[in-house]
Amino acid sequence: MKIESKLQIAKDQCISELQTLNERGLSKSEEYEDCIVRAWNGTLKKGKNAVEKNSIQLVNMLKSGALKAVAKKPADHLGTQKKWEPVSEWQAYGATDKTPKTDIMLGGKKISFKLEPKSQLMSGGKNEATATVMMCIKKSKVSASFKKKAAEIFEGFAESTFTKKGSTSDIIRGKLKNPDQRVLLANKMHLEATKQMNEWMTSKTDLYMAIVKEAASGDIKFGKGSEACAQFILATPEGNPKPSLNSLGNSGYIKKLAGRTNVCIKFKSEAQKSKGKATGKFRYWSVFGLMTEEYEKILDLEYRRDILNESIDEGLIGKIWDKIKSVVSKVKAWLLQSVQNVIDFFGWDVSVTMNNEISFA
Repeated sequence: MKIESKLQIAKDQCISELQTLNERGLSKSEEYEDCIVRAWNGTLKKGKNAVEKNSIQLVNMLKSGALKAVAKKPADHLGTQKKWEPVSEWQAYGATDKTPKTDIMLGGKKISFKLEPKSQLMSGGKNEATATVMMCIKKSKVSASFKKKAAEIFEGFAESTFTKKGSTSDIIRGKLKNPDQRVLLANKMHLEATKQMNEWMTSKTDLYMAIVKEAASGDIKFGKGSEACAQFILATPEGNPKPSLNSLGNSGYIKKLAGRTNVCIKFKSEAQKSKGKATGKFRYWSVFGLMTEEYEKILDLEYRRDILNESIDEGLIGKIWDKIKSVVSKVKAWLLQSVQNVIDFFGWDVSVTMNNEISFA
């Protein structure tokens, strides 16, 4: 079988998995959130599919365990369904995202829901990243010179703009003549900033923990006490309900998260189209992410793109096909979260809007 046919089979396998998404277009995490709230409120009593059955089981475990004291109080689904205004000081950085950190409220407890094994704490563009880090710095005991240096990190981030020609990936890899220097400069800043901020894990432990806590809770962004601020993280493995409820007010838990989390700064991009046809240009922007090492190993998107884009002779077909099958197996759960994940996985250049949650426990 030709390599092109084998690659198409791999793509088809992943696309078919997407059909397990519910008809309302929710991501798998959002679908769980919706089912958990309905099960808690008693409107979902019998599960028709795995998500509903798992949600009912999870709720029963919570009501008889960690949330027994509030089992009779109602639940609500916030997630992407409701929006909150960030405080004015936050918006001064140009950060206006209104998505709450609280996904669901169970018996009055404000909860951020995380479906394992997904491992990303936050992902934001230049303005959201700047606000998150700088607001934490303002509340910490660091020198004026440190604050200035931190601010400079984000000045080199790319805001939404278009390449002169080609994708950011092709530009960075030197595949184009006369490459767009703006992309190369921003990529250089990404690497320097990633290195610098990961050093904070040991040199500025308290600050790093504050950033991790804010990324999870939104206390500074929305104002402590707001419904949008999460008090707890509820994590459970997909397909095997084992609820783990942890308080974001627990410094030991925050320390654990901080110890597992690394900074990752990279580009997001989408192809520009005119009258339905690709122009050869790409809209791109910098993205700041906090994620675990496990997440970086699993996703390693550039490696997967290399596998699919490089020139392959027939002698390597068996080896490459084994890699593809292994990759499909490892990231199957992640692929199910959204169409964008499949696009990222295969390096497809299409015009889409990101609506993807990758979380952690």
